[in-house]
Amino acid sequence: MQFEALYYDGWSSPPSYILVGAVEGNAPDEALKNNLEGMNQALRDQLALSVDDVNDRRIRDTLYLLKPDDLACARRGS
Repeated sequence: MQFEALYYDGWSSPPSYILVGAVEGNAPDEALKNNLEGMNQALRDQLALSVDDVNDRRIRDTLYLLKPDDLACARRGS
């Protein structure tokens, strides 16, 4: 199953959701586990974020996977 990964940037004005890209997995948890590192790097590249500015945990806590019937928060599995 394919999911769209969204990052919630609550620190910008106005706050917004940013499309990180598409990821695949049989379930949201699997898609997140298999693609988290790549999503972190894609987001860092896209927004020029350094690890000093925003750590990986903070990114993970603001990632959402859009699946066919609802929104799955990455933080839910932590």
